[in-house]
Amino acid sequence: MSRHHPDLVMCRKQPGIAIGRVCDKCDGKCPVCDSYVRPTTLVRICDECSFGNYQNKCVVCGGEGISDAFYCFECTRLEKDRDGCPKIINLGSSRTDLFYQKNQSASELLTPPLYIIHGNLGSEARIVQVPQTSQAPFQRFG
Repeated sequence: MSRHHPDLVMCRKQPGIAIGRVCDKCDGKCPVCDSYVRPTTLVRICDECSFGNYQNKCVVCGGEGISDAFYCFECTRLEKDRDGCPKIINLGSSRTDLFYQKNQSASELLTPPLYIIHGNLGSEARIVQVPQTSQAPFQRFG
């Protein structure tokens, strides 16, 4: 996963005795290079990444782990399996952007429309609804 998403950060602490797990979506995938070919070496993760609520979570996406994770033959041969704990510890920009887009669309649905009065309060006054995109506090309309 980290090969195709350079903004993801791996833990890289000293691995302990805990075995890394992967979910059904990431099953068979190498946690370093995303290869599905020749799984060889069992993934070990550090004690902090396998403690409490993080226990039995996928090392790639954080989902519910169902099977053991393995490094592929090439990563084992290049000794990338000795670089430290491969657990992804941040969300990445694409998932963060998706979170904020969902919150923004939900807040637009809950925001009541804004009305303003054009003209004097006499006979020429009219009420106009402001479009949702241009709502700003203290904005003056002429």
